[in-house]
Amino acid sequence: ADAHAGLGDTRRARHHAAHAAWRGREGEHLGAACAYRALARLALQAGQFDRAQACLSRAAHAAGLRQSRREAALNLALRADLLQRQGDAAGAVGLAQEARSELLAMGMHWHAQALATQG
Repeated sequence: ADAHAGLGDTRRARHHAAHAAWRGREGEHLGAACAYRALARLALQAGQFDRAQACLSRAAHAAGLRQSRREAALNLALRADLLQRQGDAAGAVGLAQEARSELLAMGMHWHAQALATQG
């Protein structure tokens, strides 16, 4: 879902996200947070902020089920992007810094650098 969303292929991104959601309902949560983030990114690009927020809430829930710091940090990064696009620059900077700090603490320098480059 994430790769297709990155390419702008909404149909395939939604198809793969639906599959990840189905697997989550069956008890396999691996990939669910990433899939919901992909849907949130598509909604964000379309200016659908409420839908993006709903997808990010699902991503946060999925990350919590797996107790994944990585997924939680990547969710924060996308939430920062949402706040930025909604005009809350100060909130966006704070969340982006928090996400970057978490990523660096986990040794995920590539993700942290990518986040710094975006902001």
